[in-house]
Parts: sequence; structure tokens; C-alpha cells
Amino acid sequence: MHAARKDPLIPMLFTSLKGYGPSLFARDATAGLIVAVIALPLSIALALASGVGPEEGLYTAIAAGFVISALGGSAVQIAGPTAAFATIVAGIVAKSGTEGLFAATLLAGALLVLMGLLRLGSLIHYIPHTITTGFTAGIAVTIAIGQLKDFLGLTYPAGTVTVETAQKLAAAVANIGTLNLWALALGVLGVLIQVFWPKTGSRVPGSLLVVLLSGAAVALCKMPVNTIGDLYTIRAGLPALRMPSLSLAQITAALPDAPLFGGIAGQAGEHVFHLRRGQVYEIEGKSFFCMGGAMSIDKAVRTEGVSWWRGENITTADMRRGIEALAAHGSKVDYVLTHTPPERVLRRLLDVDSGHARLKDPNARLLDEFYETVKFKKWFFGHMHFDAVVIGEPKFVGLYQRIIRLGDARELKKLLRVRKMSFH
Repeated sequence: MHAARKDPLIPMLFTSLKGYGPSLFARDATAGLIVAVIALPLSIALALASGVGPEEGLYTAIAAGFVISALGGSAVQIAGPTAAFATIVAGIVAKSGTEGLFAATLLAGALLVLMGLLRLGSLIHYIPHTITTGFTAGIAVTIAIGQLKDFLGLTYPAGTVTVETAQKLAAAVANIGTLNLWALALGVLGVLIQVFWPKTGSRVPGSLLVVLLSGAAVALCKMPVNTIGDLYTIRAGLPALRMPSLSLAQITAALPDAPLFGGIAGQAGEHVFHLRRGQVYEIEGKSFFCMGGAMSIDKAVRTEGVSWWRGENITTADMRRGIEALAAHGSKVDYVLTHTPPERVLRRLLDVDSGHARLKDPNARLLDEFYETVKFKKWFFGHMHFDAVVIGEPKFVGLYQRIIRLGDARELKKLLRVRKMSFH
């Protein structure tokens, strides 16, 4: 028998080891093996659903299993990946990258410790059951929609934006013609095994059976379906250890945004503010509409979370929020701030027709809607890496290295004029 716990601050592992013998070890080893064969493939699936790679899922499942077992407060505690956090983590990764996820994780742990010290756990009794049921059902729907692409074996064109759940559903419907019947058959087989296998009373987990049968079928029958090895590279050996960069700005960015300047914004410093997409702000008597976002076409030479981010593109939710905010201001602002210019201006700068290969950024096409419907004095953008006013579109000003004082006409007169960009 496991020894009774005496001190609530001492991990249960230390008290459980008293009187621990071969019989208990044999049973624990069997249970650990079963948990491992379920948790490892599950950790890969949930890592992909969370917006990170399969390696991160494997490393987290192994490291977290050891830490939680060593420091946990129960002798029968099982630690493993959970689907409930997948969509939350995906949102953080899309917005702030893995470094932002690290900061958010530290803050979440600190808050949990604080809530424990304040004995706030009893507040769970006052949360309506409908809230928890709705939350769980919403997570299930979100995950299900996120898996449609792989479940149906669909292929999306390059540049397809699938960050928001609505975007994932729309992309699946738009590309249903690329359905892979082999992938669908394997997916249906997996669901049927998961549903009906437990009814047989077998001790072999259904998820393990799915992994073994589907893996064998794909390997032996040479099925034309994508595997983890086709889509991702999993390096052999242990991960390279490094200390994540953590700054006050990252911690501040991980905190919830607050009402500021008439919109929702974050503050990264005393005089530095993060103005969000789809918001209209009132600053010193001037109105600003913000819609940042541009696609990095050179990701191969950039570093994720440092020089490019998964959430770099404008989403459907951003567009909807922007349209609503502008409607509340009569579709009229003093200044528009974006990263890339609208496609109409981009075509003029690149001197190309619509549909040209150089027009790869889907964000520019989305911004055309604001070009047509919003009244503004100046539209500032920075994606083209120049400081100049666009000839033929004098309301559009590119800013790259210069800082100008708004409202001072002399600042704009100092800028060059550019008609089109040249490429060598």
C-alpha cells in the first residue's frame, strides 16, 4: 500500500516510495507503458493542432510526464496531453510565436500558484454547468474543423490562410475537390475503432490499435496519403537545450489587452503601443485605423518567432472587426496604418497587371476593400522598404527608416516621390 500523505507541500512521490516493492513496480510499469503508447501519438496530434511541430509535442509529453509525476500530489496521478488547450495554444503561437507561448505559460503557472495560495479553488462550485459544457463542446467543434483537411486528405493552394476556425472551414469547403479517398477511409476506420473497440472489453487501448493498424496499412499497401514523415522532419536524438528569450515586453504582450485610445491596445513601453488590427483609435485629436499584416515570402531565411510569425496574415476575424469599427466611425478616419499597401497601389508600384506572380500577398487584396470604402487623409505603409510618397496615389506614403510628426506638412514634403519599384 502507498503510505499516507502527511505534509501537503511534500510531493507524493517521496511518501509513496516508503514500502514500495516489486509487485507495485510491475503494475506501475505496465500502466506507464500503456499511458506512453497512448500519450506519444496523441502528443504529436495535439502539437500539430496547437500550431507547433511534432517534435515539440514529443518533448513536452516526455518532460512534463517526469516533472508532474515527481512533483504531483497524488499517488495515482496520470499526466498527458489534453485537447482542451490546443485551440488556446494555437492562438498564442499564431499571435506571438513560441517565445510568446513560453511567457504565457510562466504567467499561467504563476497565476495558478497565486490562486492556490488564496484558496480560490472553491469558486469552481459557482460556475454554471452549462458554461463548462459549452466550453468543452466548443473546443470539440474547433478541433474537429481543424482536422478536416487531414481527415479528408485535402490539398490547399499555397498562401491559403487557415488561422481562424471559420477560415479552416471555408478552405475545406473550397478545396473539397481534392478529396483523397484513401485518407478518408483510414480516418473513418480510426473513428470506428475508437468508438466500438472499447465495447469489446479488451485492455488494449483503441488509440494504440488505430496507430498500429493504420501505420501498417499505409506501409504495406503503399497508400497515397501524407504521413507525419512526409509533412515534417523529426530529428533523432535529444533536443538542443537553450534558454528562451524573455523580456518585459514579451510578458506585457502576453497579458490581456486593455481599452486604450478608444480601442483595444497593448503597451510595450512608456511611449510604445501595440495598436491592434481592425481597431480605430483616437490619439491627440486624430483618428487612426490599423490593419497590420503581410506575408513573408522568404521564410526559409527567417527565424520563426523572431523575424516571422504564424499570425502575420490578416484573418477573417480581423476584417470583420475592422469593418464594424469603421462603420461605427462613419467609414471616415484621418489616417490608415497598414504594413502592406492595398493591391491597387501595389500594382502601380510593381507596374504589373492583376494576377501577376509578384502579387503573392493575400493581405494586399483584402486591403482593397478599405481602399474603396474608407475616406482618409493619408495611408501609411512600410512593407516596401522605402520612405516616399507614391506618384499617382499621393495619399499613400511609404515609411521605412524615417519617423514623421503627423500634422506637420513639412515632414511629408521632405519625402521623395516614387512612381514604381525596380527589381534587379
